[in-house]
Amino acid sequence: MRLPKEIFDFVEEKVFKAKFIKDRLKIEYEFGEIKDDWVLIRGQFEYCVKNISRQEDKFPVHFFIEKNTGQSEPDFDQTGLYKWFIDGEDDNDDFTALDKGAEDTPEYKRYEKIITLKPNECRTVRIGFHLPKRLSDTTLWQSIDLCSGLEVTVRYDKSVFDLHITEVHADTFDRKDIESWGVVVEINKPLLIRNGFHMWWSPQCEQKNGAKKSNKEAKTVI
Repeated sequence: MRLPKEIFDFVEEKVFKAKFIKDRLKIEYEFGEIKDDWVLIRGQFEYCVKNISRQEDKFPVHFFIEKNTGQSEPDFDQTGLYKWFIDGEDDNDDFTALDKGAEDTPEYKRYEKIITLKPNECRTVRIGFHLPKRLSDTTLWQSIDLCSGLEVTVRYDKSVFDLHITEVHADTFDRKDIESWGVVVEINKPLLIRNGFHMWWSPQCEQKNGAKKSNKEAKTVI
């Protein structure tokens, strides 16, 4: 069977001509402090970015997060980035420079740092952040690069939240529910660009606490 030319050209451009892949991609979310109708989520992304081309090239380490709309979140003690490591070298004292590395948009708060990788070189990236979200809300994570696979860990109080997570991928999750603290899911197949996962949650007793639904899906991109 032969693919139509427009499909082959698309695959060639997005897959065969890719210069970088992300390996051992892990994402962690932990639901923490609750204020009013909001919860503070502590998150971390970790991956190894590898140059699969035949020449030295530059790679933009991104962290984009969609801005909340409507009612402003309450003042949490911890907000924004708290960790940015590349191969053990940290930029934790210069988040302003990371913010200036990419221009914000009306939709996104954007951080970026350009790094250089030699052919076959792999560099480890760790990014930590605090994310205010509504008690009834949703988040969509999508990769902007090819990935070898994905592991997602979500820690939350099951007596407080009813949480669901599903893959945005042709394959299905391997899933392990941990009764005491949350869930771990894995995609053990490659992720193409815009593959990822969709997660949504609400309070177990929503009618009692009067939590409000979000009117817009939040999205993180790395």
